Amino acid sequence: MNAPDTSSPEAHDEFGTLKSVVVWGGTSEEHLTAATGQTMEEILQTVQMHRKDMPEKICEHLAFATLLKESGVELVYPQHPKLGLNYPNVTTACGPDPYCRDYVGVVDTTLYRTKVPEWRMSSHFLYQNIFDRVSPDHKQELEALFSWGNGMLYEDCVLTTFPTQNALGQFLLQQNQEAQLEALQHFDDERRGQKMLEQALCASDPQRRLLRIMLNCHSDIDFVLAPLPQKKRGGVRRALVQQERLSPEAIEALQELFDLLLPISDPENVLGANILWLDPETAVVASEAKNTAACLETFGFNVKRLPMTGIWEGLNVDNHFAGGWRCMVSPLKRDNDSIAT
Repeated sequence: MNAPDTSSPEAHDEFGTLKSVVVWGGTSEEHLTAATGQTMEEILQTVQMHRKDMPEKICEHLAFATLLKESGVELVYPQHPKLGLNYPNVTTACGPDPYCRDYVGVVDTTLYRTKVPEWRMSSHFLYQNIFDRVSPDHKQELEALFSWGNGMLYEDCVLTTFPTQNALGQFLLQQNQEAQLEALQHFDDERRGQKMLEQALCASDPQRRLLRIMLNCHSDIDFVLAPLPQKKRGGVRRALVQQERLSPEAIEALQELFDLLLPISDPENVLGANILWLDPETAVVASEAKNTAACLETFGFNVKRLPMTGIWEGLNVDNHFAGGWRCMVSPLKRDNDSIAT
């Protein structure tokens, strides 16, 4: 099988037609057949009939991978340098870390790779093969922590978040002394990573800037904010927001950037803001976020609802910390077809 062409990545915003993505191990054909002992034909028959012979999370990932393929998206899998394709954990049918968006991110025509915390070093090695494929003039390594789940491309900005002093203080009060020191180190690394990315963006394109949104909590941008495409919408800049998570300063900053802020009425733990755009007209949303999906349809968008309950349960964490469909991929290439007319 020929290696996908990732030599020249490209993504100018969150909405251009998706052409190529990095996905984690739970969605590959090789992984699914190894995990289930079935052929792909048998797996598809099982899904169509009862789903009872497969863990729910495998069914959900298979549906996601199928949707991406049917939409013309190329799936690129990380590769472990010793164990080969996907590094599958067949007992859980999920890779070593689901949050592949955290480690690599494309801004315009540059692939940035972030420094990975020591406890996630296995994921650092997994993405080496993807980083190696990119030509030297189209990649840059950040020697600091920056989560690309907390980086969102919008117009000439990369939007990111950071907790207010009050939110940080409240968070620290809930921790023991050891956890407080770890948290302070994490936030210091994260702030340094944001500063390093800001400098890199400015050096690459003076029009690109990093816009930091202050929150009443510690949360990634895609848990609280979902900008909507402008194409064929009259150029009105709109965004869905998890309003209770935003500080007054954040609301003020967003009102400068968007013409209309629409509150998300779904509970936080179904991640209504975590939307993956296949193209300027089509959004992938967790089917558990019913109100968000209905809101997008009201605006005329085509909404693909896919369940995530099995994935959240499989990760054995609170939904809010598990991530949504946006978290499960890292776009490598998008067409530049989402500019407002």
